[in-house]
Amino acid sequence: MRRNARNRARVAMITALCAVIMPAGAWAVSSTPNQKVLPKSARHAGALMNIAASNAVPLGGIGFSQGSGLLWESDDLLMQDLDGMIAAGATWVGVDVDWPSIQAGGPNSWNWTPTDRLIFLARAKGLQVLATADYTPAWARPANTSDKYAPQNESDFAIFAAAAAARYAPLGVHAWQIWNEPNTSDFWQPAPDAAAYARLLIAGADAIHGSDPNSVVMNGGLAPAPNVAGRSIAPNDFIVQMYLAGIAGHIDAISMHPYTFPYSPTTPQTWNLFYMLSYTHLIMSAFGDGARRIWATESGYGTGRDSQSVSQAMQATRLRELVAAWRAIPFAGNLFVYGYRDLTTGSSSVWNNMGIVRHDFSPKLGAAAFRLAVVGPPPKQVVPKSCIRSSGLGGPDRRRGC
Repeated sequence: MRRNARNRARVAMITALCAVIMPAGAWAVSSTPNQKVLPKSARHAGALMNIAASNAVPLGGIGFSQGSGLLWESDDLLMQDLDGMIAAGATWVGVDVDWPSIQAGGPNSWNWTPTDRLIFLARAKGLQVLATADYTPAWARPANTSDKYAPQNESDFAIFAAAAAARYAPLGVHAWQIWNEPNTSDFWQPAPDAAAYARLLIAGADAIHGSDPNSVVMNGGLAPAPNVAGRSIAPNDFIVQMYLAGIAGHIDAISMHPYTFPYSPTTPQTWNLFYMLSYTHLIMSAFGDGARRIWATESGYGTGRDSQSVSQAMQATRLRELVAAWRAIPFAGNLFVYGYRDLTTGSSSVWNNMGIVRHDFSPKLGAAAFRLAVVGPPPKQVVPKSCIRSSGLGGPDRRRGC
């Protein structure tokens, strides 16, 4: 009763605020959930100790979210993608920890190999990893449904999440999302349900914290969607509903997908999720989470040929604006641009052309703009003056100190 009264008071407060407003085969395959990743060679074991040295989750970083496709790339393509991200100035990469593939054979089956390969390579190259525990294997969801259905038992997901956190914490992976865009029916079927999702979030967050006390756990990034019955729930409304369902005290950050394409992230409109992040933070503060950060785990601009696309030159401009605007937010966590590389060649869809490089790795104008925004200009080349007065090397004409 008192909790309901507190929640009603918080909703009233929010309403008032609103008015103001490695090679394949190199990985150990485990048949048990908590077996640690053990590269076969001593050289890899040494690298493992080095990359796991720090338990802190650094803030202020910028990276790429490329989606689950990274898990299934060839070794050569994966190396090119990761090296390209680093060359662009990224310090983070988003990685799907895909429950349907890891436990495809039932609750006692564990196939970590594709995820091991991706996470170990990313960490060995110095990239921080944001891991997303997502989706549901067939045995854990209702019959004849897709993997975007929630598990029938949150405890099954909790076991998986705890095992994943225990496995990858030794590699220095301490940042986790639970699911992806649960405020839309594209990813939470049959229809978004904040209370049901909050139960899964709490179960997953508590399980990860139990395996890795150093972890930072957040909700799955929320899509910039309107309120449409059975289809989507506006992200800030979804956050209020999650808090009313009890997520405070279980999570460490809020994750958002503040896409604004084709418009600037600073466009002052209420539909602009990036612009409304200050309101998101007011909601968090009303529920006692004002000290928590907001992570932008997807944002970006595509160069396709549909109505939401931008030109290469405009993508470059928008990416510069995005990075600058993000760095001006006092409660910002880390920013992830979707994505590094186009998904296909020849598509008109904005979503298939979100990369700063094309599908064949050739750079767009956005590649140089992204690096300049993230890293800054290269240092000026200083041409040293000759310390020789004349051709009499070592003779009396040699300058003092040469």
